[in-house]
Amino acid sequence: MLEWKLDGHQLLLANNGAGPLVQAGRSGRNVTALFPNLAAVAERLGVGTVGP
Repeated sequence: MLEWKLDGHQLLLANNGAGPLVQAGRSGRNVTALFPNLAAVAERLGVGTVGP
């Protein structure tokens, strides 16, 4: 289920060494494929880095 927020999305970017991860804030769902531009940013993070 995808819940749209009118004021934006609550996302978490991470690089766990297995590749970039874009995760939805409340549900914890992996939404990397929905946000390719953010996945490219997450891929450049150092391994083990997590950021809002």
